Amino acid sequence: MPRPLLFIVRRLDIWASFVIARLISSRYGIDEDKVLFTNFSGNYDCNPKYISEEMLRSMAPVRIVWVTSERRSECESRAVGGFPASVEICKRYTWAYYKHLFSAHIIVDNGTSFASSGCKKKKGQILINTWHGSLGIKRRPKVNSMHNFAYNISARRTAAMTDMMISNSLFEESYYKECWFANVPVKRFGHPRNDPLFNCSAKVLEQIKSTICKFYGIDKKFSFCLYAPTFRDSGECFWAGIDYDALVKTLSRRFGGEWVVLVRLHNQTAGLNSIKDAFQQDYVINVTDYPDIVELMVVSDIGITDYSSWICEYIHTGRPGFLYVPDKDVYCLNEREFYDPLENLPFPVATGFDELCYKICDFNADKYQDDCRRFLNKKGCIDDGCAARRTVKYIMELLTSSRS
Repeated sequence: MPRPLLFIVRRLDIWASFVIARLISSRYGIDEDKVLFTNFSGNYDCNPKYISEEMLRSMAPVRIVWVTSERRSECESRAVGGFPASVEICKRYTWAYYKHLFSAHIIVDNGTSFASSGCKKKKGQILINTWHGSLGIKRRPKVNSMHNFAYNISARRTAAMTDMMISNSLFEESYYKECWFANVPVKRFGHPRNDPLFNCSAKVLEQIKSTICKFYGIDKKFSFCLYAPTFRDSGECFWAGIDYDALVKTLSRRFGGEWVVLVRLHNQTAGLNSIKDAFQQDYVINVTDYPDIVELMVVSDIGITDYSSWICEYIHTGRPGFLYVPDKDVYCLNEREFYDPLENLPFPVATGFDELCYKICDFNADKYQDDCRRFLNKKGCIDDGCAARRTVKYIMELLTSSRS
C-alpha cells in the first residue's frame, strides 16, 4: 500500500476508535484502586516510570496499568526496557486500552498522551501530569507550523482536564503559567525521574552499567561520555561531523582512563535510518534506542549536549557537563530562543570543536560545582531524591479520601 494511503488509513482507524471509545465509555465504572500510567514514548520511562517503581517498592495497594506502544509479548522480547511482570500493560488504541482508560481512578501522564486519545476525563477520574522536563535551556516553540499548531491544541485540551501538575522548581512553575497550565494547581514534589541521580547506590550503578554494557557489547572498563543533542526542525545532522577520536583522547588526557562516547539522538531527529552509518568507530556507541535516558545519565561520567534540558538534570550527579553549540546564532534566530544567555549557565560553552576540547582540558571542577549550586538556587529547584515518595504519598491520600 502506498505510504500516503497507508497514513490516511491509519488516521481513519484512530479516529474511528475515538468514536467507538466515546460510545462505550459508559460501560465501565471507575475502579477505585486502579492507577493508569501513560506517556508519549510508549516506553517504561520518564517520571511515570519512577512513580510506578516507588509504588512497587512500597507495595502500595493499587492496581498498576501501563499504556504502551507494544503488546506484552513484544515488550518481553526486548533485551532492555521491558515492563515489570507485576504491572498490567495495554497497547494504545486497543479495546483493553479504552477499558482501562475509562475505568482508572488516577491517570498519570507526562505530556499530552491522554488528550491525544480523543477522550474526555470522566467524573471521578483524576488526571495528574508530571510533564517531562524541568530546568530548560530553550524556550518552547511558537505556533509556526502545523505540527506546533496541533500540539498546542492537544496541550490546551490536556490543561483543561488536568487536576494537578508536578513541579521541581519555581522556574518550571513559571513555564507552566506562561504556556498552557496557568490555571492548573501545582504540587512542588520534585521530579521522580531525577531521584536516581541522587540515590543510585554503587550496587545499582553496577547493575545498570552491566546491563548497558551487555546490551551494546561494551567492556565495563571504559568510562562513559554521554552526548545527547536535541533535534533541529531543519533535520540537519551536524552530530555526524564530530571528531570522536579527538574527543576520547581529550577526555582521557584530562580525566584519565579509557573512554567511549554514548550518542543518543532525539526521537524527532530526521534520518534515523542512517544513524548506524554515521558511527563506525568502536568507541562511539549509538544508544538512541535505549529506552531510559535517566539510566544513561546515571552511568555517564561526562555529559555533553547543545540545548537539551537533560543536562540541567545531570547537574544532580555532580559530574561535568558541557555545551557544544556550533550553530548557536542560527539556532537562536531560526529555531528557539533561550531562557538565559548560554554563558550564564554553569556549563562551559563551546561554539567549535577545538574550543570544546580546550574547555574539557581547562575544566575547573570547583568553579563548576559553585556555578551549579548558584544555578539551582536561582531556579528555585527543590529536587532532593525524594520526589517519587512524595508523589506516591499524595496519590495514596487521594485514593484514601475518595473511599471515605
